[in-house]
Amino acid sequence: MTGEAPRARITLGTYVAPDGLWERMAELCTVKKYEKDQIIQLQGEKPKIIYLQLEGKCKATNFFENGEEHIIFISKAPYMFGEISYLKQAGFGREQYNSSFVAMED
Repeated sequence: MTGEAPRARITLGTYVAPDGLWERMAELCTVKKYEKDQIIQLQGEKPKIIYLQLEGKCKATNFFENGEEHIIFISKAPYMFGEISYLKQAGFGREQYNSSFVAMED
């Protein structure tokens, strides 16, 4: 044992990504830190990027016109989101984000 932390396995639906994929994807990204309760992706916006959650927790949520919030699920790093909507540009997925993602931790 080398004392290294175990590598996280990325699960995309039923697909489990090979070791090292998450790290390689993170190398290709621009890292941005979000504050607690900051909206990362807004429901109804056109997708611009794919998000890789490297730390902390986020919530996928829908906001309704009356101000009510419905939490769909809570994600913990490592996690990827926005990819299905983004792929619409290649002819797949949705034209807009169907939910918002909000940071739950700094």
